[in-house]
Amino acid sequence: MLTFIWSITQTTAAVTLLCLAGMPFITALLGFIFLKEQISINVWIAIIIATIGIIIMALGTLKSGTLIGLLFGLASAVGFSIFSVTLRWRKETPKFTTVAIAGLFCFLFSLTVIIKNDLNFLSTSKNESLFSLHGSLVCLG
Repeated sequence: MLTFIWSITQTTAAVTLLCLAGMPFITALLGFIFLKEQISINVWIAIIIATIGIIIMALGTLKSGTLIGLLFGLASAVGFSIFSVTLRWRKETPKFTTVAIAGLFCFLFSLTVIIKNDLNFLSTSKNESLFSLHGSLVCLG
């Protein structure tokens, strides 16, 4: 999630959302490589078209100087795809293990960004209230 936020603040929403739209294709490729799943010809064509679209957007990003946003958008898409594939990789592994490892990775990444940019680790009470509200709404869903 943090990579998504950094992406959308460093580049246009169109570039970030195009990267995120590539998640199903990245997941299909990772499933093909690691889970030995078959990919139909229609999906291969869609993957090629999406890749061409991302490359075209990336070339436009190089000119505007927001390459870092593109990279964070792709990192967000790849991260979610890896998460999706690992949930199905070993069915005997408890799903909580995958979620816990993902949470630990996000914590370490966030901590690195906070330390590198000399940011405050603690949040305001207003933001903490919003965090609680968001968590409650997600749990209710």
